[in-house]
Amino acid sequence: QTQCPASQPARKMAEVLVLDNGSGFIKVGRCTDADPLVVPNALMRPKRARRSYVGGQIRDCKDLTSVFFKRPCERGYPINFDAQREVWNSLFGREGLAVNALDTDLLLTEPPFMFNSLRESIDEIIFEEYRFRTYRRTGSSTLTAFKARGDNKSNNNNSNK
Repeated sequence: QTQCPASQPARKMAEVLVLDNGSGFIKVGRCTDADPLVVPNALMRPKRARRSYVGGQIRDCKDLTSVFFKRPCERGYPINFDAQREVWNSLFGREGLAVNALDTDLLLTEPPFMFNSLRESIDEIIFEEYRFRTYRRTGSSTLTAFKARGDNKSNNNNSNK
Protein backbone atom coordinates (compact mmCIF):
# COMPACT_ATOMS: atom_id res chain seq x y z
CA GLN A 1 0.00 0.00 0.00
CA THR A 2 1.38 3.39 -0.96
CA GLN A 3 0.88 6.59 0.93
CA CYS A 4 -0.40 9.78 -0.53
CA PRO A 5 2.37 12.42 -0.80
CA ALA A 6 0.25 14.80 1.27
CA SER A 7 0.38 12.42 4.21
CA GLN A 8 4.18 12.31 4.18
CA PRO A 9 6.11 14.94 6.15
CA ALA A 10 7.19 17.88 4.04
CA ARG A 11 10.90 18.01 3.27
CA LYS A 12 12.62 21.21 4.14
CA MET A 13 13.71 23.11 1.05
CA ALA A 14 17.50 23.25 0.93
CA GLU A 15 19.19 26.58 0.53
CA VAL A 16 21.56 27.02 -2.37
CA LEU A 17 24.97 28.56 -1.83
CA VAL A 18 26.81 29.92 -4.88
CA LEU A 19 30.60 30.11 -4.54
CA ASP A 20 32.72 31.79 -7.20
CA ASN A 21 36.19 30.83 -6.06
CA GLY A 22 38.40 33.33 -7.88
CA SER A 23 42.14 33.80 -7.57
CA GLY A 24 41.91 37.30 -6.14
CA PHE A 25 38.45 37.38 -4.57
CA ILE A 26 35.75 34.94 -3.59
CA LYS A 27 32.17 35.90 -4.30
CA VAL A 28 29.78 33.85 -2.21
CA GLY A 29 26.14 34.09 -1.28
CA ARG A 30 22.85 32.31 -1.05
CA CYS A 31 20.82 32.28 -4.24
CA THR A 32 18.23 34.47 -2.49
CA ASP A 33 20.78 37.19 -1.61
CA ALA A 34 20.63 40.39 -3.63
CA ASP A 35 24.42 40.77 -3.64
CA PRO A 36 27.17 38.27 -2.86
CA LEU A 37 29.71 38.64 -0.10
CA VAL A 38 33.07 39.52 -1.71
CA VAL A 39 36.21 38.68 0.26
CA PRO A 40 39.88 38.30 -0.66
CA ASN A 41 40.88 34.72 -1.38
CA ALA A 42 44.03 34.99 0.69
CA LEU A 43 45.74 34.53 4.05
CA MET A 44 47.91 37.21 5.59
CA ARG A 45 50.14 37.35 8.65
CA PRO A 46 52.16 40.36 9.78
CA LYS A 47 55.77 39.48 10.66
CA ARG A 48 55.49 40.49 14.30
CA ALA A 49 52.01 39.11 14.93
CA ARG A 50 50.98 35.63 15.89
CA ARG A 51 47.50 35.99 14.49
CA SER A 52 46.73 35.25 10.85
CA TYR A 53 44.06 37.11 8.92
CA VAL A 54 41.87 35.11 6.59
CA GLY A 55 39.64 36.32 3.76
CA GLY A 56 37.44 39.19 4.93
CA GLN A 57 39.48 39.63 8.12
CA ILE A 58 42.37 41.10 6.11
CA ARG A 59 40.80 44.57 6.27
CA ASP A 60 41.17 44.39 10.11
CA CYS A 61 44.98 44.16 9.92
CA LYS A 62 46.60 47.39 11.11
CA ASP A 63 50.26 46.69 10.26
CA LEU A 64 50.63 46.29 6.49
CA THR A 65 54.32 47.23 6.38
CA SER A 66 55.70 43.69 6.50
CA VAL A 67 53.26 40.90 5.87
CA PHE A 68 53.39 37.36 4.60
CA PHE A 69 50.70 36.98 1.98
CA LYS A 70 49.49 33.59 0.76
CA ARG A 71 47.04 32.98 -2.08
CA PRO A 72 45.39 29.56 -2.37
CA CYS A 73 44.74 29.99 -6.12
CA GLU A 74 46.76 31.12 -9.12
CA ARG A 75 44.98 32.03 -12.34
CA GLY A 76 41.84 30.38 -11.02
CA TYR A 77 43.46 27.04 -10.25
CA PRO A 78 43.86 25.90 -6.63
CA ILE A 79 47.52 25.39 -5.72
CA ASN A 80 47.39 25.32 -1.91
CA PHE A 81 44.47 23.30 -0.57
CA ASP A 82 45.36 23.91 3.08
CA ALA A 83 45.17 27.68 2.56
CA GLN A 84 41.95 27.32 0.55
CA ARG A 85 40.45 25.23 3.33
CA GLU A 86 41.25 28.01 5.86
CA VAL A 87 39.53 30.62 3.71
CA TRP A 88 36.48 28.39 3.20
CA ASN A 89 36.36 27.63 6.95
CA SER A 90 36.12 31.34 7.70
CA LEU A 91 33.43 31.80 5.02
CA PHE A 92 31.25 28.86 6.02
CA GLY A 93 31.77 29.25 9.78
CA ARG A 94 30.02 31.39 12.38
CA GLU A 95 32.05 34.52 11.61
CA GLY A 96 31.12 34.19 7.93
CA LEU A 97 27.82 32.98 6.49
CA ALA A 98 27.13 30.35 9.20
CA VAL A 99 26.35 27.66 6.64
CA ASN A 100 24.74 24.40 7.71
CA ALA A 101 26.30 22.25 5.00
CA LEU A 102 24.03 19.24 5.61
CA ASP A 103 21.01 21.34 4.57
CA THR A 104 22.77 23.30 1.82
CA ASP A 105 23.32 22.68 -1.88
CA LEU A 106 26.60 24.13 -3.20
CA LEU A 107 27.15 25.54 -6.68
CA LEU A 108 30.89 26.08 -7.22
CA THR A 109 32.45 27.80 -10.22
CA GLU A 110 35.61 26.45 -11.75
CA PRO A 111 38.00 27.79 -14.39
CA PRO A 112 37.90 26.48 -17.96
CA PHE A 113 39.93 23.34 -18.60
CA MET A 114 40.19 22.39 -14.93
CA PHE A 115 42.54 19.48 -14.36
CA ASN A 116 40.86 16.25 -13.24
CA SER A 117 43.30 15.82 -10.34
CA LEU A 118 42.36 19.27 -8.98
CA ARG A 119 38.64 18.52 -9.45
CA GLU A 120 38.99 15.30 -7.50
CA SER A 121 40.80 17.08 -4.65
CA ILE A 122 38.09 19.76 -4.45
CA ASP A 123 35.35 17.12 -4.60
CA GLU A 124 36.97 15.27 -1.72
CA ILE A 125 37.15 18.42 0.43
CA ILE A 126 33.57 19.47 -0.35
CA PHE A 127 32.02 16.08 0.39
CA GLU A 128 34.24 14.60 3.08
CA GLU A 129 35.12 17.67 5.14
CA TYR A 130 32.20 20.05 4.64
CA ARG A 131 29.55 17.43 3.81
CA PHE A 132 27.30 19.62 1.65
CA ARG A 133 23.97 18.05 0.82
CA THR A 134 24.56 18.27 -2.93
CA TYR A 135 27.29 19.81 -5.00
CA ARG A 136 27.56 20.99 -8.60
CA ARG A 137 30.50 22.45 -10.49
CA THR A 138 30.06 24.86 -13.39
CA GLY A 139 32.09 27.37 -15.33
CA SER A 140 31.68 30.98 -14.31
CA SER A 141 30.83 31.81 -17.92
CA THR A 142 27.67 29.70 -17.57
CA LEU A 143 26.51 31.76 -14.61
CA THR A 144 27.37 35.00 -16.44
CA ALA A 145 25.21 33.94 -19.39
CA PHE A 146 22.40 32.94 -17.03
CA LYS A 147 22.59 36.32 -15.24
CA ALA A 148 22.59 38.21 -18.55
CA ARG A 149 19.53 36.26 -19.71
CA GLY A 150 17.73 37.12 -16.45
CA ASP A 151 18.67 40.80 -16.76
CA ASN A 152 17.42 40.80 -20.34
CA LYS A 153 14.04 39.38 -19.31
CA SER A 154 13.60 41.97 -16.56
CA ASN A 155 14.54 44.80 -18.95
CA ASN A 156 12.04 43.52 -21.52
CA ASN A 157 9.30 43.32 -18.88
CA ASN A 158 10.01 46.89 -17.78
CA SER A 159 9.93 48.22 -21.34
CA ASN A 160 6.56 46.52 -22.04
CA LYS A 161 4.84 48.42 -19.24
